Amino acid sequence: MGHGLPLEGVEILDLTRLLPGGYATMVLHDLGASVTKIENPDGGDELRGMPPFRDGVSTLFSAINRGKKSVALNLKHDRGRDIFLKLARQADIIVEGFRPGVTARLGVDYESVRGVKPDIVYCSITGYGQDGPYRDKAGHDLNYLGYAGVASLTGTADGTLSVPGVQIADIGCGALMAVIGILAAVHRRDGTGAGAYLDVSMFDGALAWVPFQLAEYFSTGEVPGAGNWMLSGKYPCYNLYKTGDGGYLAVGALERKFWANLCRELGRPDLVDGQFATGTDGDAVKNALATIFATKTRDEWAERLGEKDVCVGPVNALDEAVRDPQVRHRGSIDSPDGAPVPYVRFPVKLEGVVSSGCHPAPALGEDTDETLSSLGYNEAELHELAASGAIRRAASP
Repeated sequence: MGHGLPLEGVEILDLTRLLPGGYATMVLHDLGASVTKIENPDGGDELRGMPPFRDGVSTLFSAINRGKKSVALNLKHDRGRDIFLKLARQADIIVEGFRPGVTARLGVDYESVRGVKPDIVYCSITGYGQDGPYRDKAGHDLNYLGYAGVASLTGTADGTLSVPGVQIADIGCGALMAVIGILAAVHRRDGTGAGAYLDVSMFDGALAWVPFQLAEYFSTGEVPGAGNWMLSGKYPCYNLYKTGDGGYLAVGALERKFWANLCRELGRPDLVDGQFATGTDGDAVKNALATIFATKTRDEWAERLGEKDVCVGPVNALDEAVRDPQVRHRGSIDSPDGAPVPYVRFPVKLEGVVSSGCHPAPALGEDTDETLSSLGYNEAELHELAASGAIRRAASP
């Protein structure tokens, strides 16, 4: 018999926009928390206006806001702020993503909320943190990766850098670091009753993602760069190789046994000792593998090597990845009724816990009436609040 999701009963107010905070609260929702987005009545989360659209709804917004509620609240309006603080009294967690100082000006910062909810867990996600010379600097994912040195590691050995294909700082270094911190703070509160303020910097998070490269630099004085570090293409055993049809294979044979198995499978046992070769010797081994892999298509190599103990596999395009047999077996993609597009399920499988599925992302202000009614506002008051600009109701033009 299944158990409930671990965060059932936890109430979250989500003041964030765009990707980092939205992804963080999506993960917490997938763990069972109830998430209410507090959105600007004038357009709401900027993701709502970003293409592509399906049936008039941004699929980017839908991707990370499934199952949440939307309350359209003008925090610049005194009555809007007062309503937020009433909601905060019932909340367990607040997540915000404004620049430092904005929530204080609005009167919804940690100190203001703590005055009405002493045990609140309040998380701020920013680019550079709440202090320091960069605290007020604007930025996005690529900027944080640039400052943290991560972008310098992404590219080829000839010095050509490339933009990462996924939002590393936003998701891995911001959203998931926030989730870890929030869960730790909630666990502490459950034991001590103490709330917490979390200062999550995506720049800090990006720097934390390079422990191996920094260890190499601190120990040798050598600065790792694109294509010249052990896990970014320096060695023949860990690299991407083009196949005869223009596809690619990912070779990740770091352990000697996997590399030796691969060399023998390719009929080149003489290459075994060149696993970690560099310079001209390394180039010779890479060229030998490139020549071999060019003799067959990607799928032919994948079929031949797929059952071998060699750490080699195809580089799938996204449309291939979602159809991959492993993805289908694991049930990683779900298509709930009413959702404009399928979505990726929460990737951690908890023993005894079965998700009951998920509702699509909310329309702007869809839950304003219901949420404020739960606070005691009647129809006349809701009408007057909407007329004053403090809130937006779902049916508002």
